[in-house]
Amino acid sequence: MGIIFNAYKDGEKVISLTEYSIEQYSLIADTDINLAPRFNDLTRDIVLIGIINPDTIEEMPKQSVDENGGETTELREIDSVRLLANWAIIPEYCGCYYDADVKLTNARGDLVKEESYKNLFVCYYSESFSYDAGKGSFKVQLREREIKPVDDDAS
Repeated sequence: MGIIFNAYKDGEKVISLTEYSIEQYSLIADTDINLAPRFNDLTRDIVLIGIINPDTIEEMPKQSVDENGGETTELREIDSVRLLANWAIIPEYCGCYYDADVKLTNARGDLVKEESYKNLFVCYYSESFSYDAGKGSFKVQLREREIKPVDDDAS
């Protein structure tokens, strides 16, 4: 199963992680358990667990040409993991909310599932390294910002 995670800030891709970094993806949908109607009391969390491979620091960024003929540079996996860690410490007033999408593919590369998220922020981030393994691991929990519906009937 291939997992692709992309995060966007103002429409521009700022984080791009693939199955080379992400080992596990979980979606947690939490609803308030009561009999009241559900308007917007659903919270969705994403949990990504992956590896940090310092050996890829020497890897050169991939160059490509966009649809307008301009050259673009793709993010390296190690850069995206670093940016994911930096996202965890951005304060709210600096714009800590990113949009994102997650794509799950099978072994042939066929799309199995695709989810889109708006206004994600980091709830939890941790990383650890092992001298013996020579690699690290990370875990990040992202949550959609809850936006309460506006009551038009209130005066």
